[in-house]
Amino acid sequence: MAMNPVPLSAMPKRLLTLAVAVALIFALRTWNQHTSKESPPQLPGAEAPQWSRTSWDGLYTRINLTAYGTPAQLDTAMSQIDALFTKFTAKFVANGPIDSLVFNARRGDTLRLEHEAWEMFDFGRRAYLRSNGRIHPGIGNLLRAYGLVWGVPRSEANPAEIARLRKRLDTLFFEMVPGQDAVVILQDSIHPAFGSFGEGWALDAAGHIMEKAGLEHYLMEVGGDIRAHGRPANHDRLTAAVALDTLTGIALSTSGNYEKFTVDSAGKKHHHILDPRTGESSTGKRSVSVIARSAIEADVMSTWFFILEPDSIRQVIAQDTTTGVVIISEGSETWVSPNLRNRLEWLPQEPAAE
Repeated sequence: MAMNPVPLSAMPKRLLTLAVAVALIFALRTWNQHTSKESPPQLPGAEAPQWSRTSWDGLYTRINLTAYGTPAQLDTAMSQIDALFTKFTAKFVANGPIDSLVFNARRGDTLRLEHEAWEMFDFGRRAYLRSNGRIHPGIGNLLRAYGLVWGVPRSEANPAEIARLRKRLDTLFFEMVPGQDAVVILQDSIHPAFGSFGEGWALDAAGHIMEKAGLEHYLMEVGGDIRAHGRPANHDRLTAAVALDTLTGIALSTSGNYEKFTVDSAGKKHHHILDPRTGESSTGKRSVSVIARSAIEADVMSTWFFILEPDSIRQVIAQDTTTGVVIISEGSETWVSPNLRNRLEWLPQEPAAE
């Protein structure tokens, strides 16, 4: 069934056709308006709270942070966040410790995990069940076959190999050990893949560091994900992109087919959002942006909704009014969830430089 799209031709010309650009620009614009007009008062003194903006490289992308606090608070939080992201990248990188541990395990082996790794497996299991298998933490082998894993050389996979790898996704490759930070491996030689929610997990963890350091007003953007938290001076809740009044913080994530892809020898394009049911890249959408209560939820749902059929997306969000969705189809038509339709501003694209 069609998604009751709004043709872009019916909107102002030269709209941004990528939801990531629409969502991120609007989110940052909305949040910065709060900080500039309604932010907590600036106090004199070197250790007085103040608004600060900084950017650095991490998690294989660019990280942007705007926060209100004292220099000491910001230094403490930044040091801990940088250590968190460095450790996370080293642990979950392709061919890294977790990847190698799982790939070299045999069926029936019990793997003892550090708690954050256990959390990733547990969330992956819950996402797999909630999405009816469309989010699959064992899809790493298939991603490698298409050459879609950063830092791993591509090996051209024939249709028979793709079919074999896809069949392995009919079940989950592990089960949790009750009461322990451990999993039991159910399939040999699996490359785990937590890309559909790993960045969101790291962003939420960074947000907890900010709040523990006393930084209640901030916006952090990692790649296509945003987490914002806090209140301006008038005590209205501070949100990014849309005011969902029941939340003290909000997160946004965008999944799209326009950045991570390969082209095979036959000229066919394969992007990184694979449908475990078919073994092929999901089709029909250009991008999906999701606004949710946490970065990990927004991250996994943007991937899930990219694969999910339109009617099924409607059913999911009808049961969760705190989740907002913006979808842009491959034909450049848009669908916006009812709770966002009066809250999004479509920005015209600036003319290209001549």
